[in-house]
Amino acid sequence: EYLHVKISKLFYETILFSDKLTITVGKIGFFSFFANNIYTGNTNKQFINEAFVKDKSIDIPKGTYALRLNYIYSKNFYVDLGCYAAENNVSLKGLKIIQITYNPYDAHYRLYYWVNDKKTQDLTSHGLGMSIDKLIFSKLGLFLRCSYKYPFTTIYLLNKHEKIPLFFLYSCGVQFTAFRSRLNDVIGFAIGQSYNHIEYSLYNTNKNKSLLLETQIETYYNYQLNNYVTISPTIQLIRNQHRENPHKRLFVYGIKINIVLF
Repeated sequence: EYLHVKISKLFYETILFSDKLTITVGKIGFFSFFANNIYTGNTNKQFINEAFVKDKSIDIPKGTYALRLNYIYSKNFYVDLGCYAAENNVSLKGLKIIQITYNPYDAHYRLYYWVNDKKTQDLTSHGLGMSIDKLIFSKLGLFLRCSYKYPFTTIYLLNKHEKIPLFFLYSCGVQFTAFRSRLNDVIGFAIGQSYNHIEYSLYNTNKNKSLLLETQIETYYNYQLNNYVTISPTIQLIRNQHRENPHKRLFVYGIKINIVLF
């Protein structure tokens, strides 16, 4: 059997059983291991809108310690377990997640289920998510993510306690690479929507901005100027459907410059 230990300021990692099991303890970034998407996980080179980068439905404690177990069943199939302690409280209460990953040569599939059982108002909840990356051919990749959250706990709403559905979101898009004359350039396009239950929206916004639906659209173009500099213009369209203004839109224009020194 093989044993490997990695120690840093933030975490401690051990590999056991002939590279089959990895144990990581410490300050572990959640999206570094869970609920990630290959075509949207790098904000420096891909999408910058968090609606595509992160699963915003997950109740993630901030600044906490975590335990992660990664078991490699086969070359293309593995399972991750994570336990993130509640904020400022190192105990068994907090966020737990199990994730199953299937990773053939031309695709990347993730299915995950999470529970946050910290006993405070409006936080005890659970959810299910799915993430798919699929290489169609050498130049084109497709991605899809969807997730759903439902609270276990009840919330105080309109002078009574109710159990209500809370949140659903999805995002999908494409990434196209290698033009005939621009082999290192990349184009990306994504669209996503999130749905909030109307009663929860009324509760969460003091009855002023009942958010029913939010739509996010983003496209970017990575232009590689040379081996060291990449210029990336990006355009975003954000549409919030409010009861008072059902057609509110916002355009965001930006440009990123990525410089590699070494």
